[in-house]
Amino acid sequence: MKSSITFVGLLLAVPFLASAASSNKPPPTPPNDGNSWQNYTVSGLDSYSVTGGGDPYDYETVVIMLHGGGGSGYEWWVDTFKNPSPYTQGWFGDMTGLKYVFPTSALDGNVWYDSIKNSDDDPSNACGLLDDCAYDLDSIKESASDIAELIEHEMSQPQINGNSKKVFLAGFSQGAQMTSYMQIAKLDYPLGGAIVMDGFPLPPLSDMGNPLIPADPAGARENATYYGDDMNFMIWHGELDQIFPCDLTEETYAGVFEVLGVPETLRVNVTFPGQYHTYNEIEFSRIVEFIREYE
Repeated sequence: MKSSITFVGLLLAVPFLASAASSNKPPPTPPNDGNSWQNYTVSGLDSYSVTGGGDPYDYETVVIMLHGGGGSGYEWWVDTFKNPSPYTQGWFGDMTGLKYVFPTSALDGNVWYDSIKNSDDDPSNACGLLDDCAYDLDSIKESASDIAELIEHEMSQPQINGNSKKVFLAGFSQGAQMTSYMQIAKLDYPLGGAIVMDGFPLPPLSDMGNPLIPADPAGARENATYYGDDMNFMIWHGELDQIFPCDLTEETYAGVFEVLGVPETLRVNVTFPGQYHTYNEIEFSRIVEFIREYE
């Protein structure tokens, strides 16, 4: 079922959660809350996982959550001095049968890629969101390889048994950008779903959907690693996002799906009024519904 939603007059947003740990601090201790926690590293991605209930192996679906640029996997489950985390607030809902995985990027600064777009620090750099020169493409590919290894690791577990449709990938900001990149420009199989929270398409997706140039279906498909109609996308964007302008982001994503011939794979498309570059409880409730619908 496909839904396109615009909410009016309701905002329950929280500020962006910064990393809860740094190199000179000990790692946080998972809560003793009746759920099962594990810590492991795959392809340099230090990851914590939590499975609903007391048995860490009692799950049927995996959800990998990618943090924002400069953050860490802790931001999903560790409280900061300013804000409780989504996990502590119960935003993940009923976790029965689910395993959530929270990796931290292996790149310096905990970014998923190095951004070199125009800024006040370098006025001579005229590269914007739609320009390939705004991105260090090698760093995107490096992180994509790491994330692919993590996905393959989760698929190799007996609970998943190689079924890619039982693995979901979600992300916020840079993590959201990597999420859409992974499904269309890195992996050659469909995930259970790709959940994009406030993230602009990265190259080559930004080239495929660029509203300023004529559509090139043949070129888009040549640059895509997967564009099957069994993909499931959920995109949620704050109407007032000050990092990735809402209108341009939505127009570019629409162009991506259209040029690849799979507009119906955008199953959920939400513009949330009054929301900046952040996430909120209503958003997480819809994410959980999306996972349950397509797992």
